[in-house]
Amino acid sequence: MFSNLFFSTLPLFGLVFIGYSLGKFSLFNDTEAKVFTKLVGLVVLPALGIKIIGNFNYEFINWKLYFCYLLGQGIIYFIAFIIAKKFFNRNT
Repeated sequence: MFSNLFFSTLPLFGLVFIGYSLGKFSLFNDTEAKVFTKLVGLVVLPALGIKIIGNFNYEFINWKLYFCYLLGQGIIYFIAFIIAKKFFNRNT
């Protein structure tokens, strides 16, 4: 299971490393960097995300654990929202 996850996310981390290396050595000017950022953000990363989600094996997921985690996060968010609204006079 780990090898499947590792090899499916390897292109993503490789892309991040290549972008960091090119930015570190400033091989592109600002306009070229903006074009590459839009290309990667709008085309490449969503495609890799769809590939990773599509190749993932869902039979090993403990759905009850994820539901309890989501419920706990919702309760914490709701309590923080009430505290912020009452004690700090926050409207939103």
